[in-house]
Amino acid sequence: MEEQLTLRLGEEPDRNLADAMPLIVWTAQCNGDVDYFNQRWLDYTGKSIEETKDWKWQSVVHPDDRQKCLEDWRKALETGYPCEMEYRFRRSDGTYRWHLGRAMPIQNQQGELVLWVGTATDIEAQKQTEETERFLSQASKELASSLDYQTILERVVRLAVPTVADWCAIDVLEEEGRGEEGYVPSTLSKIRRLAVAHTDPSKVAWAQELQNRYPHDPNAQYGVPNVLRSGKSELYPEVHDSLLVAVARDAEHLAIIREIGFKSAMVVPMIARGRTLGAITFVSTVSNSGIESGRHYNTSDLALAEDLACRAALAVDNARLYRESQSAQAALRESEERFRTMADCAAVLLWVSGTDGLRTFFNQAWLTFVGKSLEEEVGNGWIADVHPEDLERCLDTYTKAFHAREPFEMEYRLRHKSNKYRWILDTGRPRFMPEGSFAGYIGSCMDITERKSAEDAMRDRADELSRLSSVLAKTNADLEKRNRELDQFGYIVSHDLKAPLRAIANLSQWLEEDLQDRLTDETRHQMNLLRGRVHRMEALIEGILEYSRVGRVKTAEEVVDVSILLQNIIESLAPPTAFAITVEPGMPILKTERLLLEQVFANLIGNAIAHHDRPDGSIQISVLCQEDLYEFAVRDDGPGIAPEYHEKVFVIFQTLVPRDRVESTGIGLSLVKKIVEDKGGRISLESRQGMGATFRFTWPK
Repeated sequence: MEEQLTLRLGEEPDRNLADAMPLIVWTAQCNGDVDYFNQRWLDYTGKSIEETKDWKWQSVVHPDDRQKCLEDWRKALETGYPCEMEYRFRRSDGTYRWHLGRAMPIQNQQGELVLWVGTATDIEAQKQTEETERFLSQASKELASSLDYQTILERVVRLAVPTVADWCAIDVLEEEGRGEEGYVPSTLSKIRRLAVAHTDPSKVAWAQELQNRYPHDPNAQYGVPNVLRSGKSELYPEVHDSLLVAVARDAEHLAIIREIGFKSAMVVPMIARGRTLGAITFVSTVSNSGIESGRHYNTSDLALAEDLACRAALAVDNARLYRESQSAQAALRESEERFRTMADCAAVLLWVSGTDGLRTFFNQAWLTFVGKSLEEEVGNGWIADVHPEDLERCLDTYTKAFHAREPFEMEYRLRHKSNKYRWILDTGRPRFMPEGSFAGYIGSCMDITERKSAEDAMRDRADELSRLSSVLAKTNADLEKRNRELDQFGYIVSHDLKAPLRAIANLSQWLEEDLQDRLTDETRHQMNLLRGRVHRMEALIEGILEYSRVGRVKTAEEVVDVSILLQNIIESLAPPTAFAITVEPGMPILKTERLLLEQVFANLIGNAIAHHDRPDGSIQISVLCQEDLYEFAVRDDGPGIAPEYHEKVFVIFQTLVPRDRVESTGIGLSLVKKIVEDKGGRISLESRQGMGATFRFTWPK
């Protein structure tokens, strides 16, 4: 197309066609004076033909390219040969873009030069691609030349300035417990700047001081903190003052960042293996010094920055992995040395085997035990000291566990340096590397000779106990039979004793009724005493039977509402009308043997009523909930019990007042104590003479 245009312009310039071309077209006279530019030139430069004709066009050429451009053009004029050159033209918005310029000489039929026709094709994208590839290639070489973390970061910022930015900085996250290369969580802890570069080296220290004075706010919604949190880049083609106001900490900070002259900015994350290691900030500035570029970043620049950040992140990650591997190797060496030291200091016998199953290490305790050197024991040397009767079983246990990669435990006899065999308990565990690969086995051995002797003695004792258990089982069966017979006997005795007693009571009643007119008061009193003794005897027989059944006869458990149980007991006891019995709220509902709990409460409340010295006394019943039991209390305001009798009242058949004054069998409290203790509880008495009494007992939940 250019050649066709050149011919047509050379023969007869077709300027309408040239104006329609998507590239710059110009013509010049033989002496080099440009006399025509097409419309593309005028639109691109924003200048008229008058402003750029002749040799005035050089004003739009980049100062760095102008001299070379003029030299090539003059050489073409001198030789009359075509020329081709690359240079930057300033666009109407002040931006320079690379162009490929070509100039063709046009001759007439006689071979005389009559005209120069030239074109300028925009190759900015191509130049950027080449520059990007060249830059990234150089960056990769630079980054690959070091495995030091700090050095890599410093090289990154130096590479970026001034190729990509006027100002470049790298910030990393310091997470507690992770160090400067920690994984980035949703909430940041501390951000630290590790590297910074500027087109003006004198400003590097100032930039670092500014960062120290105004460190990053981890919760900021813009810039480095947000990029570290999200792992996504931020592009600011034009840094407006509103953005500066939003990020400024105070008025002084705002004044400083305004003075810097931010023009455009990019913040990109350094991501490797899914982890955000840090963020790189690229800044374009403009100032009066003329050092800064004042460029406007676009998506192409962002792609370049992200590519550089990716390569930097990989280099940093490789450096970190290298450093970790070095540390791991050093730690492994230290660990092995520490293990050998600890193993040699251990009282137990230790061994280690490799992935082939052969033993590679024995500690000093083992070597001392067998009286041999390490060289004699490693490999399969140790099996020479295993008792021949145990060897096959020992090796079979070890081999099966080794192939299954499972722990094992075995007992065998090992020859001591005294040439006597001693029993050993050998416990082995498979070893695995951090990444999960199998590394062999480690085992510990204990001398259990004394334990084996004790086990033999215990086995003999167990046989003896087994024999005794059989004897006890038979004895228990006999006792259960005797208990059943005793229960039957008690029932018979109770029936046979109570029958004549009831007959005596009835007979005395009949005699008193038949001889009513002849009996004196003294005779009637004696008759009442007779019937009282009969009732006491019946109660005594019943009490003894109940006492003997406690702990032997089990009743079914059921859900008991203690509050209702107490009301029923109080109604059955029929206290005097003026007598006040208070049941405090909060009584529990529990599953227990109702009859036993009823006997305990009935005896305690009945005693409090029977032994009270006033008909208008009072009783309070309360409960305290403890961890696994309830503590009940029955408190009265009666005559009280002197401390010296506190133990006596729980002894069977013991009473503190004559039975003729208060009818009593002397069994009630002893029965209560036996029931409570059989349930695993305890009972106590708190009382002083004339100050009432409080009986406390515990009952399982």
